[in-house]
Amino acid sequence: MLAIGIELLAGRYTATQFNDRSRAEWPPHPARLYSAMVAAWADSDNPDPGERAALCWLEEQGAPEIHCGAERPRAVVTHFVPVNDATALIPRGAGRSTYALVEGARLALARAEDTGDGKAVNRAAAGLVKARAKAVTDAARAGSLTGHETASIAEGVLEVLPERRGKQGRTYPTVIPDQPAVWFTWPEAQPSPETVLALDALLARVGRLGHSSTLVSCRASQDGPASKPVWVPGGTDGAARIRVPRKGLIDRLELAFAAHHGEEPRTLPAAMLNYRRPGPSLPESARTPLLGGDWYVLGFAGHPLPAAPQALALTRAARAALLHHAAEPVPEVISGHQNRARSTGPTPPLEKPHLAVIPLLNAGHPQSDGTIYGIAFVLPAECTGEDRAAVEDALRSWAAADRRGSGEFILHLPAEPGSRPVEYALMDLGMDRGLDGQASEWLSTSLTSRRKTTTRDYWCRPARRWLTVTPVALDRFPGNLLSRDPATRDRAEAEAVASVARACVYAGLADRAEDVRVSIGLTAPLTGLPAVRVGRYAPGQRHYPGYRTGSGLPRGCVHAEIEFPEPVRGPVLIGAGRYLGYGLCLPRQPRTGR
Repeated sequence: MLAIGIELLAGRYTATQFNDRSRAEWPPHPARLYSAMVAAWADSDNPDPGERAALCWLEEQGAPEIHCGAERPRAVVTHFVPVNDATALIPRGAGRSTYALVEGARLALARAEDTGDGKAVNRAAAGLVKARAKAVTDAARAGSLTGHETASIAEGVLEVLPERRGKQGRTYPTVIPDQPAVWFTWPEAQPSPETVLALDALLARVGRLGHSSTLVSCRASQDGPASKPVWVPGGTDGAARIRVPRKGLIDRLELAFAAHHGEEPRTLPAAMLNYRRPGPSLPESARTPLLGGDWYVLGFAGHPLPAAPQALALTRAARAALLHHAAEPVPEVISGHQNRARSTGPTPPLEKPHLAVIPLLNAGHPQSDGTIYGIAFVLPAECTGEDRAAVEDALRSWAAADRRGSGEFILHLPAEPGSRPVEYALMDLGMDRGLDGQASEWLSTSLTSRRKTTTRDYWCRPARRWLTVTPVALDRFPGNLLSRDPATRDRAEAEAVASVARACVYAGLADRAEDVRVSIGLTAPLTGLPAVRVGRYAPGQRHYPGYRTGSGLPRGCVHAEIEFPEPVRGPVLIGAGRYLGYGLCLPRQPRTGR
């Protein structure tokens, strides 16, 4: 194996997240150390070819396992430091936003690379090149006299003097781990003794990592730590996005240096990879929900895409479209009502699960915004071949109704007051019979490759802890959740918690409500999703609309965090609105350390 040890000499680590300069990076990213090693190699008067060969070998070993202590982030405090920008010779305020423009372009490129969208990466890269060119032009103007400087500029020149220099806020996000040592290990690597010596010589010349205040002592060894790794490559649920070396990285770093010559602005070229915390694998016998059958997925093909507050309207419209194109009499699995001969009035609802329509939102990542990428028609786990055929026939009839002959599914969204009706075109993304042990029949489309939330696996991973993406419609009104009277508010919250726990039992996810741990709220537990509308709650925010039953009866809605006594498979759909996509949850790893 190969192991690289990093000792934090000051017992702390100061570095910013690649996508958020207000947060500290932890654990240290392997690509950051690799870039520091390349810098140490290139800083020599005569860079050693043997050391470069060792660096090329290292970048081909893939992502390492990471051994580190628990993070204890230090409170972020803004420090005001002297401004070093030489902008005094141009009109006051001109060009001050240049480097902010470059920094914004750099972050946009990092986000685009994170998504893997080639077109977005090209656009962001072009924007960065343009921003850098402007920075060069403004810097040249800042250092050149024109002979037409005004009195205000003359006064600004004095700002470069120490006693007159302005100050600007800076933050230094820092982590103080409970252990001052970090290890990167490659258990399967087989380095030669010469490679280990070359890497160790390079690491001996690495004096800092991240911010210049993070002093380190590094070494290479073929004996790693006795502890188990804290982070390992792979995973999606609760994963951390970490930059790692990749093949050809040293060539990219050399090209980047030829462009920026060690001066700002510059970026850190690296590969992005999901890391997860290793733990015991979930048993194959994870509980399957009642709504755990086949998935038929449609993806929105055009732009603009619908947003999260439209989720309920979209699922209602999709269900109505399927009812319209279904055979007569409408199959019970689609209508959710009993078919009774000679019945002229409303028919009673089914006493067993039936087809659910759920919105597939962009949710679960720090950059998620609640955009709806698709719609899934979900059959119950106990589903007959006749039920499958009825749904598939209705879908085929719907697609054939497209007058343009494209085979798309045209969805008409009713007009809201003061607006026009909206029409969306959806394309078939495939079908999954996962519970039958058969292969998934996902179409190889560009949509499924770019939009992971349109795949069944994203929503159905076994887990104990689940967070709501759409709010849960409660089976009874809980009371005033916003009451100013603490006793009244506590009773309402207790009733809402009990209602969510009962909904989990009704959905086949638990045997007893007492076994389900629930916490509720009105704001979404996941980034980028709307809150629940309750009276005049949180004006100015996006809200999910309230839920009403088919008879018009309103239902109270809440967001929730749910933890089951045993792992359950998705989809987790609970509450009175589960057949229209309310109460849709996303799996998450259990909380640790509390």
